[in-house]
Amino acid sequence: MAIQVVCTNPGMRRCGMVHPVQAVHPDGTFSAAQLKVLRADPSFTVVEVPDSALPKGQKPAGEAQETDAGKKKGK
Repeated sequence: MAIQVVCTNPGMRRCGMVHPVQAVHPDGTFSAAQLKVLRADPSFTVVEVPDSALPKGQKPAGEAQETDAGKKKGK
């Protein structure tokens, strides 16, 4: 599942990144501890969404790892 983060105060920094109004991140972008921090902050709404909600061209974390591994094996 991908993670949608909605920020009511765009430009805020949390968990090592600047957050826009809304973004969808591949699973694995945030650790469990980081998700807990985001969910505890009233400036953020965090929702699990299907991987199909990822922006076009952005792959789920598992698929990106497989692709990278395949490239390394081919060298």
